[in-house]
Amino acid sequence: MGLTEGIREFICKNYIQPAREKGKSRITIRAGDIHSAMRLVSRMPAVCSALSKKIEQICGVKIIDIKAPPSGQGANFFVTYEIGEKGKEEDVEEEKEEIKLKEKEKKTSWMEFEDTAREIMSEYFNQ
Repeated sequence: MGLTEGIREFICKNYIQPAREKGKSRITIRAGDIHSAMRLVSRMPAVCSALSKKIEQICGVKIIDIKAPPSGQGANFFVTYEIGEKGKEEDVEEEKEEIKLKEKEKKTSWMEFEDTAREIMSEYFNQ
């Protein structure tokens, strides 16, 4: 597991899940709080990335607002999420499976394209 993935898991487990269990519909998380809680050093870009990328699929939330400092990253990078219902974990697992299936379909499409391209090139050069 990479650093950013670990940060996402930490956010899900320690911030989003508890808020969901308490019945909250929204939560705002500050990058500096995550950075401190995890005792990270000079890893703010990874925290900001974890807060804003792929987290929707992984934690079953929806980003509704991002407030960033002028640099785009930093301790005062805030992300507000819509949490949804407690049963969302099942939906997240289904969504993960759908994403995997789409990735597999993309690979299959690319392989079919390559096969077709090879066939055309072979016919062209063997005339």
